[in-house]
Amino acid sequence: MLAEICNSVHLDKEVISFREIHQRFSLTTGGEKLKKNVRWSAFQPLSVSNSEHQRPFGADANNLEHCRLIYGLTRWAIQIQNSSSYPTKFNLDDQEILDLAGLTHDYPEGLTEKGDVNFKVKTKQDEQNELKLVIPIITGLIGDSYEALELAKQVKNCLGDTSSRLGRFFNSIENIGYLRAALIVWPQIDTINHRHMSRSFKLINHDVLSNNIPSLISYSKDYYPVYKYLSDRKQIITQIFNTPESYFYGHLNTDQSSSDNFHFAKELWGLWSQKSE
Repeated sequence: MLAEICNSVHLDKEVISFREIHQRFSLTTGGEKLKKNVRWSAFQPLSVSNSEHQRPFGADANNLEHCRLIYGLTRWAIQIQNSSSYPTKFNLDDQEILDLAGLTHDYPEGLTEKGDVNFKVKTKQDEQNELKLVIPIITGLIGDSYEALELAKQVKNCLGDTSSRLGRFFNSIENIGYLRAALIVWPQIDTINHRHMSRSFKLINHDVLSNNIPSLISYSKDYYPVYKYLSDRKQIITQIFNTPESYFYGHLNTDQSSSDNFHFAKELWGLWSQKSE
């Protein structure tokens, strides 16, 4: 078992806590932009104010706080993975890269012209525009020494290559983050006193489960945190999949590809649930 936990960035002449790094970015123009950005805005009804839309999501309401949330999930996932019987482990150097990736992964969106772009319409050029900002943002926050530059390069690789050892693990954590948000608003669907917000929460769950459950099931084979997260929430996820699809869309016509993705994810979930009992 690897009991050591990384709490700071360790450079040749300086040790900087992740808290300090985030505070430094929060005071920049990019940090201010992320704080004002409304997450899940693609699902926000026109009749709902930003504050109303953000309130149910808690810490996932804007991209600045979302970065802290993913950082926390990253630390949790590393600890769970390193304490498990799963073979993949992460040493302190790995942890430093993963934690910094979790904390800074959306920082570039505070500096790009488009900002937070929904993954459905995000282009490869959008991704490249964000990735090219990773190194200057990080070195701007922790210095431009050789150690800082090398660390920034590793973080960029982690964020840009989801097939790499660290990139794949981090992508699994991002997938957990999406599912977490969907499951937070699910219980509020029938209690919130706003039919447009209720419909929005239904669509978020339909979208997230369709797109993220297949990936999470695949990741659960290698990463115990993913397996644990799904297992601990098996009842609510099964409940959502067992809900008639008409519940999500009401009188709206279901996009065929979205419907197909939902049923494919539901089938995979059913098989996984049986095997994990």
